[in-house]
Amino acid sequence: MSLQNFVRVHNANLSFWQSVVSQRVRQQMELTGAKVSHNLLLKHPAIAATAQHVKLTAKGTPPGPDTLDLTDPDQQRVYLSHLAYEKALCLVEGDIQRAGALDTEYRKYSDKDIIGFASCVVTFAEYWAQYGGVFAYNDWKELGEDISTYSVINENDGGNGFSLPSDARVAIIGDWGTGLADAQALLVDIIQRHNPHCIIHLGDIYYSGTPEECVNNFSAIIKNAFDIAEKDPVPVFTIPGNHDYYSLGWGYYSMVYGLNSEIGTAAFQAASYFCLRTEDGGWQLLGMDTGYNDSNPADQADPLYAGPWLQPNEIEWHQDKLNNFGGATILLSHHQLFSSNSKINGALSDFSALPSQNPYLYQTFLPYFPKIAAWLWGHEHNFVMFENDLLGLSKGRLLGCSAFEELTSSDPYAINYPDIKNFIDPETGNMIELSTNADLNGVTYYNHAYAIIDFSGRTNPTDPVTTTYYEYPSWGDNPPDDPEATQLYQEQYSLPAASEVQVPYNTGIYLLSQDGQFIGPEYKDYPYMSNDTPVILQFYPLNAQGNNLSHGDTLRILTTESSVGDKNQLGAFSRKSLYYDNDSNDKTAWVVYKRDTSEGTDIHYGDEVFFVNLDWDQWMLPYDSILYSVLYLTTTENANYYWSITLPQNSALQGITATPKKTPYEKKHLPFTEQEKNVTV
Repeated sequence: MSLQNFVRVHNANLSFWQSVVSQRVRQQMELTGAKVSHNLLLKHPAIAATAQHVKLTAKGTPPGPDTLDLTDPDQQRVYLSHLAYEKALCLVEGDIQRAGALDTEYRKYSDKDIIGFASCVVTFAEYWAQYGGVFAYNDWKELGEDISTYSVINENDGGNGFSLPSDARVAIIGDWGTGLADAQALLVDIIQRHNPHCIIHLGDIYYSGTPEECVNNFSAIIKNAFDIAEKDPVPVFTIPGNHDYYSLGWGYYSMVYGLNSEIGTAAFQAASYFCLRTEDGGWQLLGMDTGYNDSNPADQADPLYAGPWLQPNEIEWHQDKLNNFGGATILLSHHQLFSSNSKINGALSDFSALPSQNPYLYQTFLPYFPKIAAWLWGHEHNFVMFENDLLGLSKGRLLGCSAFEELTSSDPYAINYPDIKNFIDPETGNMIELSTNADLNGVTYYNHAYAIIDFSGRTNPTDPVTTTYYEYPSWGDNPPDDPEATQLYQEQYSLPAASEVQVPYNTGIYLLSQDGQFIGPEYKDYPYMSNDTPVILQFYPLNAQGNNLSHGDTLRILTTESSVGDKNQLGAFSRKSLYYDNDSNDKTAWVVYKRDTSEGTDIHYGDEVFFVNLDWDQWMLPYDSILYSVLYLTTTENANYYWSITLPQNSALQGITATPKKTPYEKKHLPFTEQEKNVTV
């Protein structure tokens, strides 16, 4: 059954080998004048052999004379794929002696090589030699670009770029780049039924995002879909997944640079991360690049690996967009923030106790959860709505199933991590799950899905938007007569509501600055700002009338860090920087003021407050210590600097430093430029 030959593995070299073989088969078939679809490719014996070879190798049991019946022609081809792949790796690594030995073994069966696996060896080695293992990645800071406008779609053409109309409909698809027939049909359904103003893809073009695959499995399919639907093209934006970087990202960038060329430069996407805003300034969509740090072949077998994480300058770029935008935000990524089914962190990593959560992404965006209405991701080939407000996130939604054929036997709805709870429909009392479909051989698959975000019907710019999820039949070799999407669920995305819970004394809290940073650890008793390691603090009352904070209360700010001993009171002394001490006097006393008392003087989680030192009558705020390149705390007169009090959202992360793990694989990148847009394999 041909669809069984569409094998995806989390291994860069094996995925790239699949790409090379697929390209070779396509070239041979096109010589006959045939129109070659991906579904037709999957029926080819060489693709079947490569799929079996890749599947066995990924499981740690590579094919060989001990595991195959080499009198069987089909199994001979599996062995040939393995030998050719191993020889290609040897050529890349410079192991000429082993390459020669493999070539000797290969010649025993070379008369069975129906497509020329040997030529695939050359293509594989030449591609890696062409780029020298260097990745394509556009870093705004390295390019000397303006952080406020770079890769902000609205800012193209001198501020006249593409903006989402106030009544826009945005289609979201994930893991869609398979090139299969039902992938194209799903997109046609979206275009004809919903007439979207733009389409956003959450990443992964299979097998490894080569330039050829980025055309045949993505951009060409998009063009065909608009032609079939008889509609003018609309902007399409895409972020990379891990598969897009398995061929170093050059194919991805080449495709992205020309993706919206028919529309013009107004919809140009400059990087693997982007910002797209509504024209009324009420909503923005932020796409991030999590694929870059999940592209390392060494990581696949590294039990120390956790993540992935974002590049440091990209984190700064996202923080700029969140700090300087007054509306609501929808985050988009390929990789998960958390999962109830799949392991995210390695068994020996710093986060082995948190196998189902990505601590890097969590701690990067946690300060902004009050501004984030929803976060959509892919990577797992399933549709899952997670419990609202899980780990402090308003809505987390998995949408990685817009084209990949997920077998029901893989059991993607198994709850392997029960602490990550799924959303329960209040009307039915059940989870929202995809239906299934069977092929001609009785093999069953889960259906595909997509989302439509509808921005119409808002009175005020930041009013809620309606998101509807649809499922679409997956059919493999058994297409239905009249496939059509059906609605799965509909919900509202909205800014998280302000908390109605008052902040109690003597309870752990985080202090979040108006610039989006937490008070972090102390260094020699001096606390500094850190989003990686926010520190739990407590308020101790000095003149409070009750058990909860209120406007005008005098209190002490205490750290819970054991490293300070009994010197746990934050104070303002003669030095510029605040530090912890055990002097119980006015220098360690603070008056808390609620910024907006129009609805009362009680202080709730999320409220904006000022802290004024009782002795100095000055406001607490961070300052940039040039000498140490970190932000410490100080006080200044009439600073009007506010803080938010937040409840620690993920106690499992307390005390853990989310520093990206170094790997033995040295990773380098170069920027992609306009002149390189015609990169080929």
